[in-house]
Amino acid sequence: MDKVKALKISTKFLMTAGALLVFFSVIVSILLNTVVTGTIKEGATAKAKGDLKLGYEIIDLKYPGEWSVNEGNLYKGNMLINDNNDLVDEVAKMTRGTVTIFLKDKRVATNVISNGSRAVGTKASDEVVKRTLEGGKTYYGEANVVGHQYQTAYMPVKDAAGSIIGMWYVGAPADMVDKAIRHVNIVLAATLSVMLVLSYFFLRPFTNGLKKRISRLEQALEQAGNGDFTALVEDSGGDELTSLAHSYKKMRESLAELIGKLREAAETMAASSQELSAGAEETARATDSIANSIQEVAVNADNQVEQTNELSKTVRGMTEEIAKMASGAEEVQKATKGNAAAAVAGAEVMEKTRKQVASINDMTERASQSIHQLNEKSKEINKIINLITDISDQTNLLALNAAIEAARAGEHGRGFAVVAEEVRKLAEQSNSSASQVRNLVASIQKDISLSVESMDLGREAIKEGMELSVKAEQSFNNINSQIQAVSGQIDTMSGAVLDMDKGTEVILEVLGQIVGQIHQSSDATQSVASATEEQSASMEEIYAFSQSLSTLAEDLRTSVNRFKV
Repeated sequence: MDKVKALKISTKFLMTAGALLVFFSVIVSILLNTVVTGTIKEGATAKAKGDLKLGYEIIDLKYPGEWSVNEGNLYKGNMLINDNNDLVDEVAKMTRGTVTIFLKDKRVATNVISNGSRAVGTKASDEVVKRTLEGGKTYYGEANVVGHQYQTAYMPVKDAAGSIIGMWYVGAPADMVDKAIRHVNIVLAATLSVMLVLSYFFLRPFTNGLKKRISRLEQALEQAGNGDFTALVEDSGGDELTSLAHSYKKMRESLAELIGKLREAAETMAASSQELSAGAEETARATDSIANSIQEVAVNADNQVEQTNELSKTVRGMTEEIAKMASGAEEVQKATKGNAAAAVAGAEVMEKTRKQVASINDMTERASQSIHQLNEKSKEINKIINLITDISDQTNLLALNAAIEAARAGEHGRGFAVVAEEVRKLAEQSNSSASQVRNLVASIQKDISLSVESMDLGREAIKEGMELSVKAEQSFNNINSQIQAVSGQIDTMSGAVLDMDKGTEVILEVLGQIVGQIHQSSDATQSVASATEEQSASMEEIYAFSQSLSTLAEDLRTSVNRFKV
């Protein structure tokens, strides 16, 4: 069975046509044989009828008189019929058959041969005796004659009184009929054989043409199964093979368009992954720069806290000295000199503090600009991710169309169906990865927004610190002027001491505010530092994803390049 399945269509067609021709030939032979056999037998019976009548008339003409039986012998007129072989031979020569004259049911003259001699004395078959001797009717048809089948005709022989005294028989042996039938069958078989041979030579060119057309389609589909769609199939037969060729052409054109789009999608995906990788690297560098700047801001804030604490201690010392000045002029004079020096030192410290706060403000401003730039980069990354998602959706749709076309191609499209399924999976992986990146970027943008708010708050606090530093510096200058005035105006020392005491209280309060704001700025910088660390980790994930996306794009490009269109 497997060997039959493996045969070519043209061979199967020839075998089927041959089997049908043989089948119909056998049916026709059987029908013709039945008809011819019946016709020949009917013809033999009709001949026997004519020969029976002709022979009987010949006997009447040659031997006038009635039939009679005398002493157990049969007579026609005065002629003894028993063993009258000349009579039966003469009639047999004219009829070319067998001839017999019966006395009752026994042959008394015949040319029928049995066991090498004339069958004189043998009896007729029972069915003939029953119909002709007993029934008085003529018998026509096949009958048993001394063990052989003959096409026969029997008629009763009557005497002058009308009594049946014997039978007159003529017939043809069945082997003659069989010979005629065999001859007809031989002619019929020869005719059918010639028809089969002619049919073979008539169908051969058709099957050869069919084989060539199928071979062209088979080669094209085999190349298509290997990914090569460059083969062109032209067929103008106008039948199912032509429709199949047109369907292959449409499939080839559709696949060519699909593969072209897949190649464009692979190139676009590769370019997008490179842009995403470059953007991630640039963002990572910017994040590192921001982290370094924030670290410097934190260090400077700590230094500023220490310096402000030192300044607070100095102001408290001044307060104690001013309190002691109230107890005596000499101590006031000495305290005035010491306070003058301390005031100068405090002014210098406040000058340094103001400069450091200004520096912190500049660094915070730069950090804020970097974070804003990082926010813009994140938006660009979002655009790239949206582009990748669109490409993935389009690739998924194209892969679905390819699977449908491959299903229409049947067995030869199965290889391309597997490739189309792999392309669809790659598209879904790209879409899933793009969604992960979009979530990461959204988280980064949220952290960036928080960082921007913290940086804005820190900037406001630094501005207030700078204003307070200026006020503190002005206060120190006022203190210095007052101390100089105290040196020249000992008489007004008490009032000046009171003013200085109030001034130092204000300074302490301002310094406390500065310290609190510096602590807030330090906390904000720590928050920004944490956000930048998280963003740096996110950028590393984005970079790793971009590398994975680049690999997927390369795999897609390799898979698509397997096809030739």
